[in-house]
Amino acid sequence: TQGAMVYISRGNFMEMAENLGVLIVYVAYIYKIRITKSKSIRDMVQKLKEQEGHILENADEEIRKIYMEYAESTGKIVFFYFIVGTIATVVYFARPPIENYLRQPETKYLIFPSWFPFDTNEHYWIAYSIQAAAGLLGYSYIVFQGTLYCSFLIFFVGQLHIMRHIFKNITHYISKFSDETGIPYVKAQEYFVKICIKQHQQIIRSVRSLDESVKTFLLLDFATSSLQLSLLVVQLIDGTEIIERCAQLWFLLTLCYQLVFFYWNAHEIIVQSTGIADAVFESDWYKLELPVQKLLTMVIMRAQKPMSLSIGPFYEARVDAVVSLYKAIY
Repeated sequence: TQGAMVYISRGNFMEMAENLGVLIVYVAYIYKIRITKSKSIRDMVQKLKEQEGHILENADEEIRKIYMEYAESTGKIVFFYFIVGTIATVVYFARPPIENYLRQPETKYLIFPSWFPFDTNEHYWIAYSIQAAAGLLGYSYIVFQGTLYCSFLIFFVGQLHIMRHIFKNITHYISKFSDETGIPYVKAQEYFVKICIKQHQQIIRSVRSLDESVKTFLLLDFATSSLQLSLLVVQLIDGTEIIERCAQLWFLLTLCYQLVFFYWNAHEIIVQSTGIADAVFESDWYKLELPVQKLLTMVIMRAQKPMSLSIGPFYEARVDAVVSLYKAIY
């Protein structure tokens, strides 16, 4: 029905732009929901829960401190995202009744353009209630999916930060491992470094799995966000009603916040993954046995290839991708 609304309004550019923006949201989030419900994402959630439990139960105080800093940061960012999204939703929901009261139009305004099999003027509050219920459901999906994928990214950034901390203080953790297990220090060097390498490889596989699951979604999201933001800017410039502009402005801010937050953390994965090489080099690697030094050399070589998410087959998900998006909008 939303496609029909776009076709019906094709003679009025601004009305068609508004209808098209709603249609884009519908199509994009149907695809996102499908990805979120996929087996790979469900398996990843389970693995991350297990890793979190392992960190909180077995890690030393410094590692737990690093992890909790990222966990608290995630909570604050998610809460802010929830507040921004809630304000945008409330403004959109409040706009139609206020405009109907102030302007007394022949055709009453709804939350968003939509087709109903009855007269929406005669049964306005029924139509409004249906849209409000659908809007709340859609809003909950948008917030849930946005926070889920951003939480994935922050978790991996935190894991890589922990790996950097361990490699930078490798001799300290080898001594601790030797004391806890009773393995002689010389033998404990190779055992512990191999454990670290396995953990590093596990993070690489997890990031790669997430990339395979979301790279098509990121391409769709990048394209639709560009179009949505462009349409919103045009509507803001052309709009005359202050209430309408407030609603559009809050929606614009919500989209910008989501984009910047996601691509910032995706870029941080690149930075942290390549920083592992620096962490190894800054450690007391020269005090270790020669075979262990060779293992650490392999870690440095692997860290030269950064972990990253992909926007389809075209770009890496990084901060400059958002800058390119804003340039395209301009």
